[in-house]
Amino acid sequence: MEAEKKHVLPSSLFLFFLFLSLFGFVAIQALNQEGQALLEWKLRLNGSTESLSNWNPDDGNPCKWNGVLCNAEGDVIQ
Repeated sequence: MEAEKKHVLPSSLFLFFLFLSLFGFVAIQALNQEGQALLEWKLRLNGSTESLSNWNPDDGNPCKWNGVLCNAEGDVIQ
């Protein structure tokens, strides 16, 4: 019984850190470079940014955002 407890803790810790590393990778990859640049530009704007309200850093890329046009490959072109 005591030996089983010793194996459960390292296994649980391994799974926990594996989950964290996978989650962190997904979070880091959530927004491409073009989207990051557009969000930085939006922050520098003076005035109303209501028309850009759907610019969400959680999107994988900015092609769904108001005012952003992308080509077939998903690259921002306008």
